[in-house]
Amino acid sequence: LRSILFLPQVFVSFSSPIVARNDGRLRQVAQRRPCSFAACMDASTGFRLTDFSIETTPKTSKKVADHSTILPRSTRVYVASIPGSSIEELVETSHRLKKEGMIPVPHLAVRRIKGSGELDTLLEKLSRSGVSHVLAIAGDVAEPGGFPSTLAALQTGLFQKHGIRRVDVAGHPEG
Repeated sequence: LRSILFLPQVFVSFSSPIVARNDGRLRQVAQRRPCSFAACMDASTGFRLTDFSIETTPKTSKKVADHSTILPRSTRVYVASIPGSSIEELVETSHRLKKEGMIPVPHLAVRRIKGSGELDTLLEKLSRSGVSHVLAIAGDVAEPGGFPSTLAALQTGLFQKHGIRRVDVAGHPEG
C-alpha cells in the first residue's frame, strides 16, 4: 500500500508504505508487511475505516493474489482505465474483483470507445461480470472515438439497458 488520503474517498495503491494524512499532518503508519488492510489500520492507528474505496489498475491488480485477503468484503475498488491497458483487461479485472467479494467500479474512458456498438458490448461484458456501478470519464485522448463527451455516452440509454444502476461522473470545471 503506498498512500492513503483520509477523505470521503480513499485511494490506495498496492506497493510501498502506508502514509496517512490526518489533521493536516502526514505520518507513516505502516511498513510493508503481510497483513490485511483492516488489520494494518487497526494496529497502526487505533481506528478502523468502515466505508472507503480504493483504486487499482489491471496491471497492479495482477500483483495481488486475492484482494479479499487484504481488503474487507464489499470494498469499492475503482479500476482505472489507463493508456496501455485494454478493455478486456478492464473487464477481466472487474470480474476477478467481483469473484473475490469486492465491488468493482471500472473507469469508462468514453473517448477511447469507438461508438455505441463497442459501448454496448463493453457494458454487456461488465454486466455479466456482476458490475452495476461505473465511473464515466471523458478520457485523455487527442482524437475522440465515437463519443466526444461523457454526456454523449450516457444519453445512449445503454447503461440502463445493461443494469448499470450507479454512474459516477468526473469532469474538469473548464468543460
